[in-house]
Amino acid sequence: TNTSNTWSTNFTSTEAYLPFAHELVVANLADNTTNSFSSLYFMAGETSAASGVNAARIGAIRESAINTSLAFSTRNSSGMAEAIRIDSSGRVGINTTSFASSNRKFVITDTSATFYQSLIGSTTASAGILFGDTDSHTQGRITYDNSSDNLQFWSNNTEQMRIDSSGNV
Repeated sequence: TNTSNTWSTNFTSTEAYLPFAHELVVANLADNTTNSFSSLYFMAGETSAASGVNAARIGAIRESAINTSLAFSTRNSSGMAEAIRIDSSGRVGINTTSFASSNRKFVITDTSATFYQSLIGSTTASAGILFGDTDSHTQGRITYDNSSDNLQFWSNNTEQMRIDSSGNV
């Protein structure tokens, strides 16, 4: 433990991991149960560790004997809340800790109000969503062209429909 508010360790096992000189290891050697975790905390607003406020946290969460998730948490008015989770399968969840299906790789959840996802591009460029496979990454797409204010729908790498700025199809 370093009392100058720089670092601290708390190993409760005789088998403490000794990192290479360029590594920092945060370990929870005392608890190997499911959902146990070890975390790196960031503090803000105070000048001493004893009175500081945990403002953010990055934590490894044990899912099972071999699987681990990585969670990013921030403080809100209710306390510390998980904001992003990357699970052991590489799935990413924003504002959620669970995935309805194993084929959902990126999930954003907000059940508190109307929810929108923004894709913002330059006024002279486009923004969109691309669909494809390992051979062709852009076979299908939905594109909004900001320079001419039109919405385009593509399949088989060909524009199939366009809605122009007047609403004409």
